[in-house]
Amino acid sequence: MYPTLFISHGAPNIILGDSKSKKNIEKLGSKLQTPKYIIIVSAHYVTRNLKVINPTANKIMYDFYGFEDELYNVQYEINSEEFATFDLIDKLKAQNIDISIDESRQSYDHGVWNVLSMLYKNLQIPVIQLSLPISYSLEELVNLGEKLKEFKDEAMIICSGGITHNLGGMSYTNEVKKYAYDFNEKVKEIIENGDNSKILDLTKDENFYKNHPTAELPLTKNRARLHCHRHKTEHGPNASVSLALLPSSPKQYRHCQVCPNYCNAHAPDAGLPIHR
Repeated sequence: MYPTLFISHGAPNIILGDSKSKKNIEKLGSKLQTPKYIIIVSAHYVTRNLKVINPTANKIMYDFYGFEDELYNVQYEINSEEFATFDLIDKLKAQNIDISIDESRQSYDHGVWNVLSMLYKNLQIPVIQLSLPISYSLEELVNLGEKLKEFKDEAMIICSGGITHNLGGMSYTNEVKKYAYDFNEKVKEIIENGDNSKILDLTKDENFYKNHPTAELPLTKNRARLHCHRHKTEHGPNASVSLALLPSSPKQYRHCQVCPNYCNAHAPDAGLPIHR
């Protein structure tokens, strides 16, 4: 049985530097066994209802703005697969989970390829991406995570999001805001102690909305929680692993097809990544 990972992916340009966070993710990748395929959820693919990426998907998108030119020249080979996609759909539907193919989604956002490029320099297995359904409650996300357990004999499940993500409070220095540090420490404590009920109560924390004006990044964590009751530093095959990164001055925006701004005002269905 393969592990389930929740990885805070930081800013898109994490892959260009030589940060401790990047090294930790690369080190983790060197210890992972290679599954038959990967099921991944990214906080940057938000839909009203549960969707799965088009099985013909085989390219990456540059869904961010204002970063180094080098980042827009990054290439990464990645592809989905029809058999694994339809098997996933059939098995989830058999468990009363409504899911359909998103025909228009034919490329992977940076929450996917950023993380995978650090885990696997040469990816040779299919990647099936699920959306983050914004209509789901926290309890429904956890239930979906439970349903995904049956795929763990063949697939590794990766949830890519963020412990903190407040663009309005970002800093261009090494300063770490107290609300970010406190929230990060609280999440780590909950995971390490296996306090599952407290994960569902995180939205009530006084620092939650300071760290997450919109909730899509931490919601991936609730799906990653699945059935695991304790975080393990030396993770076994059943362990869920959380890599918590503090903010690293991201400059990422969502391009809206409704208005000419980079915004989340008309999300989730109108906001689509911009291709530079």
